[in-house]
Amino acid sequence: MTTAPLRRALGALALSLARLARAEGEEDAPVHLPEVVVPLPRLEAAGDATASATVVEADRFEGEAKGVAELVATAPGVAVREYGGLGQLATVSIRGSSADAVTVMLDGLTLNTAFGGGVDLSTIPRHWIDRIEVVRGAEGARYGAGAMGGVVNVVTRRAAAGAWSAQAAYGSFTTFTLAGDAAAGAGDWSGLAAASFDSTEGDFPFLFDELPSAAGNPLTPAVRDNNAGRLAGLLVKGDWRGWGGRFDALAQVSAARRRLPGSISGPGWPRHLTPDDSQDDTRVAARLRHA
Repeated sequence: MTTAPLRRALGALALSLARLARAEGEEDAPVHLPEVVVPLPRLEAAGDATASATVVEADRFEGEAKGVAELVATAPGVAVREYGGLGQLATVSIRGSSADAVTVMLDGLTLNTAFGGGVDLSTIPRHWIDRIEVVRGAEGARYGAGAMGGVVNVVTRRAAAGAWSAQAAYGSFTTFTLAGDAAAGAGDWSGLAAASFDSTEGDFPFLFDELPSAAGNPLTPAVRDNNAGRLAGLLVKGDWRGWGGRFDALAQVSAARRRLPGSISGPGWPRHLTPDDSQDDTRVAARLRHA
């Protein structure tokens, strides 16, 4: 004779086997996951939340005559060494590194050379700057060798069809600047051309002691001459969408001349050391990229 508990147990077992057989005969319903977009790296520091990075927007300092060196110096952990006024040598150090250990880029195009010595920030015309991305520390390794200290990426303006601007300014020490840019585009292409010229004489008057070792000497009025700087630049950039991607092209030419004042004890003082004691610096850079 079968007891009631046993009957209930056999009934539950039969029901479980029936459900299992029905589940094996059915297919699992498909599971749809949301679409995930993985963008290609565009050398933008703000896109990597894990990087120790700072983005300096040039618009924050609109109306101020700040060049690349002055804008970079506003980022934490960055020290800029300037060896004179406008147009004179300026290098960058990140977290105590040397200038050799900092990679400087223009729209992702590396400006460092195989000769070392870092990049002179004064040779990048300030009128083109849209923003500056500063990456500090070991994260700079993703941008290539030679970036142990970090990376400075100078991003120029984007080409907006029909946009143009012009600028002229004059200041003390016979300092003046001229700049202009124009953009065009239609449909799947755009382009930008920009030119700039900065100049300063850099002369300033002061009182000179011809015999500093002797007390009571009268001070002689003098002029610190031959301290001029010139910088001219041309930038052409554009992009075209086609052939399954996007083409970016960039060409930059800059030329600078620095006149060096020399020692105050040199021949010809107090005017200048020699009539044409100067240093010339010219750079041509170009890039074509498909992404």
